[in-house]
Amino acid sequence: MNSKKKYIIGGSVTVSVIVILALCLILIPPRYYYSQGNKMFDDGKYGQAIEFFDLAKGYQDSEEMIILSTKALNYTNGITALSNNNYSEAVDKLIKAEDYSDAKQKLQEVADKAFEAQDWGSAVLAFDVLPNSETNECRFYALGMQSMGKKEYIDALNNFKKAKSIDGVTERITEANYYQGVEDFNSANYESALEYLKQVRTYENASEYITKCLYELGKIELDKKNYKSALKYLKNVSKYENASELIIECSYELGKIELDKKNYESALKYLKQAGNYKKASKMIIECSYEVGKIEFDKKNYESALKYFKASKGYSDTADWINNVKFMTAEEKYKDKDYKAARKIYKALPSGFSFNGVSVANRLKALDLYDYFVKYVGTYKCTYGYIEVRQISKSYGSWSSWYNNEKDGSLELWLNLNADGTVTLSGNFWGYRYTSYSVISAGVHSAVISEYFNINLSSKFLPKTLYDEDGVTIKNTGGTNFTLSYYELKKNEDVYFNYKYSSTYKFSK
Repeated sequence: MNSKKKYIIGGSVTVSVIVILALCLILIPPRYYYSQGNKMFDDGKYGQAIEFFDLAKGYQDSEEMIILSTKALNYTNGITALSNNNYSEAVDKLIKAEDYSDAKQKLQEVADKAFEAQDWGSAVLAFDVLPNSETNECRFYALGMQSMGKKEYIDALNNFKKAKSIDGVTERITEANYYQGVEDFNSANYESALEYLKQVRTYENASEYITKCLYELGKIELDKKNYKSALKYLKNVSKYENASELIIECSYELGKIELDKKNYESALKYLKQAGNYKKASKMIIECSYEVGKIEFDKKNYESALKYFKASKGYSDTADWINNVKFMTAEEKYKDKDYKAARKIYKALPSGFSFNGVSVANRLKALDLYDYFVKYVGTYKCTYGYIEVRQISKSYGSWSSWYNNEKDGSLELWLNLNADGTVTLSGNFWGYRYTSYSVISAGVHSAVISEYFNINLSSKFLPKTLYDEDGVTIKNTGGTNFTLSYYELKKNEDVYFNYKYSSTYKFSK
């Protein structure tokens, strides 16, 4: 019974209080609450001020004062949070303080201190509401660091690249590249991983990851039968795991492909890298033979011989080797290096011939050359005499004009022929008179000049080398020659005959 009474009494008291308060609200005028709100505001008790202004709602500018008091409260709480290094709370409150007092300036302070304290989230929130946030490098750096914490490395990179003047950003870019590369590698995205890691190859163990990426990409390309691409990757990591074996496999397959296309030079390059793998050795011999023929056609005889020697025993390689040696001798022959040419000709089979030219005839011509070469050269004129005589038809008496200057010339040279003979060629010139006069001014002369050729098939030099139109060239023993000219004109005059003659002697 006692407890029940207490409950009834308590309930009565509560109801009484509510009634009293309601009466107060009715009886106390809004002016009082507005006045109390201003007093609380002036005392910096913004929370209580809000309560009083709320009770005075509708009275004067009470609603504006609620807004102002709320801003002031947020500003105060923001400043308190800033002093306590609670930057996230400070940003939240100062943003809500809007344009109250120096809230904007305090947000800059919060941004700077949060940046220094590496509270990147708070720094970003503060920078975002500050002027020129889109160009603020500190903001981009903080965004980058925020992304790093979330393992969003590509976003981090994009932001760090916009903060190039911030100390330490280069290191952050390096880290972001590295971690993105590692993340891509772990996701088997090797190509992307390689692009990031190549930019930081000296950072931590990036070089190891690069090696692994190249190896994995090589294997992938090999599985796709993209042998060239595979080889490109694997060659960079030839010492890693079984990369050297995969390189050999790629090289062999590429060699086969190129051989099928008759790209022999390319095939040979790859097959040599394959060594003794499968049928590589046999294919190397075939390619060497074909490349030898290509080099032969290009007149690269030294190179051709090297390839034919590498294909010894294959098809008609022996014949091609002889062809190469013969053409090498021919080049020496054309360059007049007869000693070297003879040595090569003698090493060839005696009955060998190529393109209608035989070794036997070349050697015969060289022997003739050795015999006749002593006559080759430019000769010195040792004697010269030209004359014109006027001879009386009735009495045989005569008078003459003559000149004994040594102004003649003779040059001889040899050409070797494909039929085993040689040709001795020459050029001579001298002078002869063409008229007679009783005075020297009326006597005229002309040049005697001619080229001549003599085909020689044995070791014998004819005595007369040239004999045409009154001009003769004769060998007078050893390397001595005479040029003669003779002409007798009987019909130029009723009373006289005219005899024209020239003689020149030449020796080495």
